[in-house]
Amino acid sequence: RLGLCTETLDSRTGFAGEISTIHGFQAGNSFFGAGIGIKTLIVTEIENTVSIPMFVQYRYDYSLISNHSFYGKAKVGYAVIENTIFYGVGCGIRFSLNNNYITAFNLGLNLSFEKAGYRDYKASYCIKDNLTIMPALTFGIEF
Repeated sequence: RLGLCTETLDSRTGFAGEISTIHGFQAGNSFFGAGIGIKTLIVTEIENTVSIPMFVQYRYDYSLISNHSFYGKAKVGYAVIENTIFYGVGCGIRFSLNNNYITAFNLGLNLSFEKAGYRDYKASYCIKDNLTIMPALTFGIEF
């Protein structure tokens, strides 16, 4: 019997590490940028995966008056190799290292969502969807 079926799998758990670079421009309190990185995902239910996330990001700094500011950010992108679409939100504190606010480091919390689909070859023509929700502690350097 030939046919398509769709199943939803449980959320995966595990640990992810990512290094990325984001380039863009600051317009007032808003930052618009695009980035690329490399990410490794070590999970318990499936094999280790490596992907190349490409994304766009928006960040809003809540106060640029002092040497630090609070920020909120959102990003959306696509991870090559793993074939996932992801999106996320985050917030944190940005500490400026000089008076021109260009050099800084960031500490924050992110919550990202990944939507992946793959073909299960054990069950003929069955496509399974997977939603992964990952909280993360982040550290960034701006220059």
